[in-house]
Amino acid sequence: PAAVHFAPVPPALASDLEPQARLYASEGDAEARMQYLWVSTPGTRTHTHFDSDHNLFVQLLGTKRFVLWAPNQTARLCAFPRLHPLWHKSRADFEAPDLAACANYSASAAVSVDLGPGDSLYVPPLWWHTVETLTPSLSLSTLSRRATLRPNNR
Repeated sequence: PAAVHFAPVPPALASDLEPQARLYASEGDAEARMQYLWVSTPGTRTHTHFDSDHNLFVQLLGTKRFVLWAPNQTARLCAFPRLHPLWHKSRADFEAPDLAACANYSASAAVSVDLGPGDSLYVPPLWWHTVETLTPSLSLSTLSRRATLRPNNR
């Protein structure tokens, strides 16, 4: 079975993994950043979702596949309503053969990219994505906690 471990970067590693300040729009953004380590096994897939933050994703070991949709695809991805606790996720299970709950999905336009060791990917705020682990994997996400960005529910 697939497994994933997702946790903040331990303090003992934080200084070694600290990104350069020039990655952030302001010093406040750099101070508010959050970093997470992902350890996962093949077959693990995230639910299709978007984040409100800038994300610099670095693949350290193994391979992962990102599928991304621009914000203008939101209506085709069957988002939960804005006031729902899962408002940033899709209602559809795209691995299930019956996509009746998300009839517009087949009209969506996505981009797929595979990441290997040493590859990095910038995921802009509000871009929908799902991530599949292809081989045993270790990854690092650095999020900029920009409070000025607010998602809309188009």
